[in-house]
Amino acid sequence: VKLLDAKVEEMETEMQKRSEELSAMHREVSEKEKKMREEMNAREEKENEAFLVLERGFQLEMDSLKKEIESSKKDADIARAEAEETRTELETEIEREKEANETLRKDIENLKMKQMEADASGDMEKKMRENAQLTAEINVLKDKVSQMVAL
Repeated sequence: VKLLDAKVEEMETEMQKRSEELSAMHREVSEKEKKMREEMNAREEKENEAFLVLERGFQLEMDSLKKEIESSKKDADIARAEAEETRTELETEIEREKEANETLRKDIENLKMKQMEADASGDMEKKMRENAQLTAEINVLKDKVSQMVAL
């Protein structure tokens, strides 16, 4: 019985020893697990910070691009408005030029008509002068004939 008691006690001691070793291993595993969790959390936090920095950079770049696009749209709208204004001005100028050309054409036609009338009246005046000259010559000849007859 004493031998069995000694054997039981030895086994209990062995079991106690193994239980303490197991507890020590559990503590060691728990500490390693805790340390790994902390490291993992630290890495995650760094990754999250890096992601946030990238995200902020991306957002700033997007905002910049949006402003550029908006500015380009405004520039395009201004250019369109200027082009439309220029087109309207040119159309107005063309219309004025057409009216001026039409007025000039009418003035030229009127001048041609007046020239033709002047030419026609000049012909009449010329013929009247020729007639007057011939009449004067006839009268001179009549006077000469009369003087000759009188002699």
